[in-house]
Amino acid sequence: MLSNEDHPGVFTFLVGMVIVIMVGVVLSMMVNGRLKYSSGAAELHLELNHDAGEIADLTAQFDEKSRLFDTAASRSRGISDANRKISEQAETVRRRLAQLKTSRNQLVPEMASLADQFSAYRENYRQKTWTAAIGEKLGEFTLRNGRIYHEAVISRVTDVGLEIHHQTGIVTVQASDLEPKFEERFQWQDAKRWGRLNKVSESPAAKAGGTLVDDPAAPPPAPEP
Repeated sequence: MLSNEDHPGVFTFLVGMVIVIMVGVVLSMMVNGRLKYSSGAAELHLELNHDAGEIADLTAQFDEKSRLFDTAASRSRGISDANRKISEQAETVRRRLAQLKTSRNQLVPEMASLADQFSAYRENYRQKTWTAAIGEKLGEFTLRNGRIYHEAVISRVTDVGLEIHHQTGIVTVQASDLEPKFEERFQWQDAKRWGRLNKVSESPAAKAGGTLVDDPAAPPPAPEP
């Protein structure tokens, strides 16, 4: 074996070689590690950039969805407010309708009573007016068709019209042949008037050719029942 005393230069050379080799190995390891670190950092940077882009896209989508949601929520609130107002108005109308129905139900009997009272008052007025008119002198009495009766006097007021005495006889003039002032005064009722005319037209005298309305020679009609 070689000793340090026999070959000092060789030993020193060997030691130096070992050191150089070890340093080379260490440096190689460091370089490889640095390369691996650089490669990993680049990959990580690319991944971070990709993630950042995806995050940006998701953020934009979230903002758009949030905007659409806010718009829909606003419209929904508007619709809800409109529906609430319509419901309130409908409820107000319903309550008012119920009040009107109640009032109507209360007024119907009152209206019927008032109608009966008015009918009784009108009939009483008609009878008094008809009775008071008997004997009233009309002088020259002109009908709507222009016919004139001289020295006319009201002898009776009937459902048909006026019965008058005149210079040459007696005549019954229908209400429709009189001036409007007489219709307003005596308040003839068409239903009663036409009913009376139909009744008289079906009488034996009328069927036998008797004259009802205007015949100076005809006798006065029988008193009404």
